[in-house]
Amino acid sequence: MSQTTITRCAGQLATFGALWMLPALTGGCGAASFMNGPGNSGQSTTGLTAEVAAKAYEVAQQVGGASGFGGRMMNGYMSQMPAHMGFRDISNLADGHERTMVELRNDSGEPATFGLVYLSNSMGMNEQTMPVTVPAGAKQTVELPCAEIIGLGSLTSVGDTAVELADNTQFDNRMCVPGFLGSDYQCGDTYGCYLAPDVADWDRDGDTQELTVSTEAAQSRMGTGGMSGRGPMMTGSMRP
Repeated sequence: MSQTTITRCAGQLATFGALWMLPALTGGCGAASFMNGPGNSGQSTTGLTAEVAAKAYEVAQQVGGASGFGGRMMNGYMSQMPAHMGFRDISNLADGHERTMVELRNDSGEPATFGLVYLSNSMGMNEQTMPVTVPAGAKQTVELPCAEIIGLGSLTSVGDTAVELADNTQFDNRMCVPGFLGSDYQCGDTYGCYLAPDVADWDRDGDTQELTVSTEAAQSRMGTGGMSGRGPMMTGSMRP
């Protein structure tokens, strides 16, 4: 009782690991059963919603812990997860006719290329990538199809390059906690990604001037006490 199986129109099977899922396969194109979280009283999703929910769960598993997005400050993320990625029915999914704006801010002295990455069901279940170069000391807003998940570098690989400067300096995506539709933004909203001084000293090295890359989702969920395994302990916005 540790996985669920989803059928696609082509008959290909995709299996996603999860701790609380039950296998329940039904007939028809895209049919599946997907339990969407421990707090949902057995509520299930099917078809496209199940595929998006499975991908969101895969992404959420990478958050918190010594080697996860946000590090140990996000250790409480999984216990709070149903509130963060509630893809329970088709009305919770991104409308492919709507847009999401992403603001990319570069506080460095070099042009910076942000490795924007996102999942939008209107474009399939694969991660979509969009490199965007932002001039030194500037910010730039780009438009995406409304997406269920937005991140930098990768949605599941922690430590991938999130931003590269013109002088080849690279910044990884460890503080780039992916954002979820319905929790961190709505269709039509603007979602932020920042290359800015580490004023919160997230890496605890005492240097609050060094540059680091973060996302709006990370900053909205990490206060002085972080999530600490007991739910959010917010102390106000940490947006640079």
